[in-house]
Amino acid sequence: MNRPIRIAIVDDHELFREPLAEFLQAVDGFDVVGQGGTGDDAITLAREIAPDVLLLDISMPGTDTGQVIDRIGDDSPTTNVIIVTAFADPSRARQLVAAGARGYLLKNDPPSEVIAAIRLAASPHNMVLLPRPALTRAPGDSPSEIVSSRERQVLELMADGKTNREIARALGVADATVKRHASNMYAKLGVTSQPMV
Repeated sequence: MNRPIRIAIVDDHELFREPLAEFLQAVDGFDVVGQGGTGDDAITLAREIAPDVLLLDISMPGTDTGQVIDRIGDDSPTTNVIIVTAFADPSRARQLVAAGARGYLLKNDPPSEVIAAIRLAASPHNMVLLPRPALTRAPGDSPSEIVSSRERQVLELMADGKTNREIARALGVADATVKRHASNMYAKLGVTSQPMV
């Protein structure tokens, strides 16, 4: 049985952080292993606990977010940082992804998108979500309106850590078909990824 995805949450607003931690702890396959309220807390958690995924508020007291991401990359290279913010800022998102963040979530994103982003960040596919779909789709659109049902199936299997070949077998299609669905989905969601096997 696969071990749970270990998650740390760093946000200076307890009224956001605590409910999020409680929600994520209840998700099957997730384990919230640490919390903090400053950039320095994030660095310490990464160094001492090395969570698989660290949800990091974009703006907190102390060290600059970009520098925090750099330090986490140095101290705990297996920790994948997802930026969390209340405000959509595509330019800042790109800067932080360039600094090493694996994704960018809005605080009002649906729970299903938060869960999917965490699973993808911890997956072996090395995907980076840039920018958030909410920054590129039309107002009122939902993810299901821009991603087809087959693309969603591919996404869910990728989030479970399946390779292209395993996904193709599970869906009864060719490897090339999986790659095409993935490429279409990346274009719609603004995702970049290293080649998958």
